[in-house]
Parts: sequence; C-alpha cells; structure tokens
Amino acid sequence: MYSTKLDTIFQQLVDAIPNLEQLFGASFLITGASGLIGGSVVDFLLYLNKEFQAHCNIIAMSRSIEKLERRFAQHLGDEKLSIVAHDVETPFPSLPSPDYIIHAAAQAYPKLFTNDPAGTITGAVLGTLNVLDFARIAKGVRILYVSSGEVYGELNSNKQGIRETESGNIDINNVRSCYPNGKRVAENLCRAYGVQYGQDIVIARPSHVYGPFADIQDNRASSEFFRLATQGHPIVLKSEAKQLRSYTYIYDCVTGILSMLTKGVSGEAYNIANPDATITISDFAELLASLTHRELIREYLQSSAEFSPISNAVLNSEKLITLGWAPLFTVQKGLSHALDVYHYYRC
Repeated sequence: MYSTKLDTIFQQLVDAIPNLEQLFGASFLITGASGLIGGSVVDFLLYLNKEFQAHCNIIAMSRSIEKLERRFAQHLGDEKLSIVAHDVETPFPSLPSPDYIIHAAAQAYPKLFTNDPAGTITGAVLGTLNVLDFARIAKGVRILYVSSGEVYGELNSNKQGIRETESGNIDINNVRSCYPNGKRVAENLCRAYGVQYGQDIVIARPSHVYGPFADIQDNRASSEFFRLATQGHPIVLKSEAKQLRSYTYIYDCVTGILSMLTKGVSGEAYNIANPDATITISDFAELLASLTHRELIREYLQSSAEFSPISNAVLNSEKLITLGWAPLFTVQKGLSHALDVYHYYRC
C-alpha cells in the first residue's frame, strides 16, 4: 500500500538486519497484519521481494478482511501475498506450513483494557496457544512472539534501562493489568512449549512504538498526539506526563523483529529500544507540537483507568544490539519521517 515513499527508508533498513539473506525464499505467517507492527513487517518483506528478488511468500492474517484489503490494496494482485481473515482466538484453518510465524495480533489499546479486559487477556493467551498449536502441526517453524515492555511492570531502573532478566510489580487487582498480565502468561506459554515440545521461539519486547499508520482506534498517547497534530488540532496532555519512556519508531521495531528471526537464540527474549530515543511523554508531545506547529494544551485529569501506572519504562537493548541490530531513529528523526510519510499518503 505504501511502497514508493517508503522505498528510500527501506533501503537503509537493509543494513540494520544481520544475516538478512537468511530470510530470502522463506514463507511467513504474520498475525495482526492490519496493525502497525504486523503491517509494517509485511510492507518491508514486499519491498525485499521487489528490490532484491527475495521471493518471500507472505500470509497476512487479521480478523477483518476489510482492514486487510484496505491496508494492502496496492498489493492484492501480488502472488507472493495472501490475505486471510481469521480470529486467532479460535483454532487455525488449514494453511500452508510457513518457515516463520510473527505473532503480532493483540488488543493493545488502553481503551480496550478498560472496555474489554476479559477479551484482552483471552486474546493474548488463547491467540498465542492457537499459534503454538498450529506451529506444532506445521513443524520446523520459528515463531516470534511480539510481547511488550509492559511485562516488566513497575520497578526502579538505573540509567542503563531495564534488562530482560528483570521483573517488577504488576497490580493483579487493577483491571488495566489485563494487558501486561496477558502478555506475561503468553510469554510463559511460549517458554513452556519451547521446553516441553522443542518449539523454536523467540520473544520481542518492544518499547513504546509509534508510526504513521497506527489504527484510528489506537488511543495510546503517542498515537493520539500524532492523530491530533496531523488533523490540525491542538495536542492535549491529560496528565503531567513526566513518565520516562523508551520510544521506538516503527521501522526500528521492524528491523529488531527480523534481526531476532535471523540471529535470536531460541527461548530468549529481547528488548527493542533505541538508546538514543528516551524522553518523557510530555517531551514527546512538545517535540511533536513543535514539528507540526500545533498548540500544546494541558488539561489534566485527576485520574483515568486507562493511564499506565508505570513511571519508568526505559528498556536496555544491549542484548539485541549484540546480535548486530542497528537502530536508526532518534525521536526527532522518527517523528519527522512519520510526518513526511503521513502527509505524502494522506494529502
């Protein structure tokens, strides 16, 4: 869908992924393919097919056929791309056995954490269970589970950020905890299948991912800010927003995921975060307001069930970098590129 304008940046991504040629000629099943992460991975694989004759066969899966058709409208005639409408909470239909599964389907919006907490948990756990069972039948599949930096919960982090071996507190009785708890269970389920059945699984823990093609229903702060700014509205901060965050531009997330596929150690989890992209939520909003020349309005709410209780979500990505992954985008560079891409395709 978004080929021409993205080709320039995709050329740079190629060098950020170690052993990229290992993926050439492979087949992929990508769940959550109409979402920001899944869809962007599909875009990049299609680019590799076009520019490098990578001959990747891609099955893009999502619950909504309409979203898939809209997201990949430009590629619907591509024989290397198949779109499949399926809810991962139910057992998988008969599909060709892939070499790689990237499981990115999830209810990842704060609005859903409060409106559908049960569905958020069951989506994470049952969806992952069905992916794992499908892969057991298919055999020889490498699975990458897209988890979240929220699995760490609240803990004090040093300046180097949270490492993959650390774990903090999550309030089990807080309904918003449906998301990180669902991710924790899904991760442990992946580990259990790896140990018990010998499945080849790696886990990605992205920090706060942003980009130009977030779903219109995505009400995460960075997505809301971006949507308001690009639609010509003031950016509204609903809290003091002093929480420190690692922000990951979507294309750094894509290269991180593919680096794990090529070099990640089975059974291991890897953070995805650019060490040079750590700022507060407030600073993120201020930077976006400056780049788009929008007013920044502070209308603080006393509290909201959708607010994350985590004050420090800075992730350490040294483990992924040692694989050969090279992040490219500071927050300013990422936002500038996102705005450029957005306006090219929407205006």
